Amino acid sequence: MSLRPRTPQGSSGGLRQQHAARLKAELEAKRAQADAAEVGGPRPGQDYTLREGDTLESIARQVEQEPEAIWNHDNNEELRESRASPQELQAGDAIFIPAEEKDTGPVGQGDYVVKQGDSIASIAKDLGYFWETIWNEPTNRELREVRQDPNVLLPGDRVTLPKKTPKQESGETEERHRFVRRGEPAAFRLCVLRYGEPRANQPYTLDIDGQVYTGTTDADGKLQCPAPGNARRATVTVGEGDDQDDYVFSIGRMDPITTITGVQGRLNNLGFDCGPEDGHLGPRTRDAIRAFQGAHELEENGKLDDGTRQKLEAEYAS
Repeated sequence: MSLRPRTPQGSSGGLRQQHAARLKAELEAKRAQADAAEVGGPRPGQDYTLREGDTLESIARQVEQEPEAIWNHDNNEELRESRASPQELQAGDAIFIPAEEKDTGPVGQGDYVVKQGDSIASIAKDLGYFWETIWNEPTNRELREVRQDPNVLLPGDRVTLPKKTPKQESGETEERHRFVRRGEPAAFRLCVLRYGEPRANQPYTLDIDGQVYTGTTDADGKLQCPAPGNARRATVTVGEGDDQDDYVFSIGRMDPITTITGVQGRLNNLGFDCGPEDGHLGPRTRDAIRAFQGAHELEENGKLDDGTRQKLEAEYAS
């Protein structure tokens, strides 16, 4: 029979001391983190402990958020139960600052990196593809699911360009054969409004990268003309004489509506001033969202909820 030596065990008192030391270290680390956050003021995504003189409005200004959005956040439910209103907040109260809404960022995979102004149609035109060939490439599935619209991509998105395969057609030698290239489906569409009313049945001149079209807007103030997939600039003149309006468009420069910059661009173009398209959901952009919501009989909450995005997409038609 062999005997296995026992490993010496520490005393219960030693274990308690180790546990106490670990708890003390964790507590000191949490206090240091809280002190650092307090020195820097309120930060999105963190709890903030109110100091003397703080109000909900002053905190909201520092993080460029709406006071109501902070106060009504789910993480502040316990605070609302203890304080009947924001006016009753006191120094020492802890309030959670919601994280700022962020864009989804670039998606997809592949060697081609999308630049500002790119679309699937422009990429196909420049590189000699049919746009459907690129858009329906299996590796571009994530891009299709997130962007949904091949004409609206985000700079930084990645696109897989499938390998080109030559197409062969049979024909008699020493004979002339006619081959018709499949046409480009891209089109320039515009709804022209003045003070919210359509400019119906008005003559227009449209110049797309030097290609000029003329016509008349329909009863809803709309016009549509074919456009090359890699078009970059359009100039439109609507009306005649003193009743004439001119518009200039940079084609393909609108970010997806799933991004804050995409929302800001659409609101600005519809006359709801967001200021710079900086991707920051600050007070000015929220005011523009409220104005848009009010103009379309939506709840004026200044939030980018699904109903607001869907209405904005429908009004902008992309």
